[in-house]
Amino acid sequence: MASLRFGTLCAAATLACAGGAQADVLIAGAANSTWISEVRSTILATGLLGGQNVDTFDLTTGTPNLAAYDAVLSFTDASPLDPNAWGNALADFVDAGGGVVQTTFSWNVGPGGRWFSGGYSPLQTASQSQGVPLTLGTVHDPSHPVLAGVSTFSGGASSYHNTGGVSPGGILIADWSNSRPLVVEMPGFAAGIIGLNFYAPSSLSRADFWDANTDGAVMMANAINYVMGVSGSFRLRVSGACPGSISLDWSNATPSSTMGIVFALNTGSFTVGGGPCAGTMLGLGTTQLQLVRTLSTGSGMGTVSGNVGTSACGGYLQLVVVDASPCTTSNVGQIP
Repeated sequence: MASLRFGTLCAAATLACAGGAQADVLIAGAANSTWISEVRSTILATGLLGGQNVDTFDLTTGTPNLAAYDAVLSFTDASPLDPNAWGNALADFVDAGGGVVQTTFSWNVGPGGRWFSGGYSPLQTASQSQGVPLTLGTVHDPSHPVLAGVSTFSGGASSYHNTGGVSPGGILIADWSNSRPLVVEMPGFAAGIIGLNFYAPSSLSRADFWDANTDGAVMMANAINYVMGVSGSFRLRVSGACPGSISLDWSNATPSSTMGIVFALNTGSFTVGGGPCAGTMLGLGTTQLQLVRTLSTGSGMGTVSGNVGTSACGGYLQLVVVDASPCTTSNVGQIP
């Protein structure tokens, strides 16, 4: 791999390294726009998202481009403008390393597409239930980061939730007081997926929604942090436009280590045959597989940017930290 040339990927001879990367979060709802904004402000008020940028999007108007984000929290009331496009976008986002938090009514009013057919959804599709006040029930994993700082939760007078069970492969973290799933994790994908089976807007939006004096906002903020890899997963986000300038943001890498940027025109399962990373499995194929360049991981997060030519458009990148054998790898990101 060391003999492969950087110039095949980038037109520039060097890349300019910037400071620490800042995470970006999208709150995407098919609902009253005021309610979507309230979800954002209520989550931010917890202070748990630090300096992360948080945007909003109304799914009844279209399907957002998720390339600029690290995590998405999605909920519905009305149907997304294109449910299948939204479901496919979420699945593609997870495949590229982006974390997803899915909340009510996502399990009976969109998304569609690969989100359900590909097994990404933590809960099975089902009807909704409301009108019986519910609270936090049995906690199956009290040590789970999503429940950190959560002591009380009241769904309010309506206690909206979906009635489906945990999807095959899902992990039940906590129940409602009626024993239906409240918090579920779907493992086994390139990024974190958490299902929160309550409607995201609080009593600040409408009196019968979940009680804003309880810990629903803490659960949502914890879930966002968790799916972004705060728990330790090495993540890559690729943004920009090809041909032209792109940026690579990384987080949760081993600090003060050497990291390689690896490129291929296809994905696959390539095992490194020799050198310090012998035995490491990459998520890249062999078509124009090459080491682009090496650099320091710095504090464990950062940004590198540069220009890419037409021949690299649509290709894939993966970061590899040389700190052990097999070496640590990030998710695979696609050049936009």
